[in-house]
Order: sequence, then structure tokens, then C-alpha cells
Amino acid sequence: MTATTQQATIRAGLHALFATGIYNVTFIKADGTLRTLKVTLNPELLPPVIAEATAVRKPARIVNDANATVYDLDAKAWKSFTISEMISLSQVFE
Repeated sequence: MTATTQQATIRAGLHALFATGIYNVTFIKADGTLRTLKVTLNPELLPPVIAEATAVRKPARIVNDANATVYDLDAKAWKSFTISEMISLSQVFE
């Protein structure tokens, strides 16, 4: 398995996991500090998609298998982190 294939597999696994509930993810930021996010990809917990007829579409983003994009429930914003910098992952039971 190549490194790229392995990264894609891990990313897909995290995506599937985050879609099942709420998780605390701790990782090392690019500046070396630690950050913990309360995240999800559960469709029931994500904000509604608002489409405006006059909105300018942004170009599609290139998928980077080294990163995971998640919804931060505390900040109410989309965030991403480098998967290899993840220190801990725990499920939140609410």
C-alpha cells in the first residue's frame, strides 16, 4: 500500500467515524501548539446549505488526503487538520 493510498484509507475511515456522532480531536497545529476541537460530520448536526441564485461559486477544492475537514460544533465553522498531527480522538456522549 502506498503512502497516498494509506492516507486516503485513513481519511475515509475518519470521515465515516465522524459521520456517526460527536468527537473531540486533539492535534498539533502548524505553529506547534495543541488544539482540541469538538467535531462531527453527522448530517443531522451540520448547518443547512444555503444556496443563493446570485452567489458566485468558488472553484472546487482539491482533496488533500493528508487533511480531514470537519465541522467544529463550538465555533460553528468548518475546520481542517493534518491527520498525521492528530494526538487523540475520543467520542463525546451527550
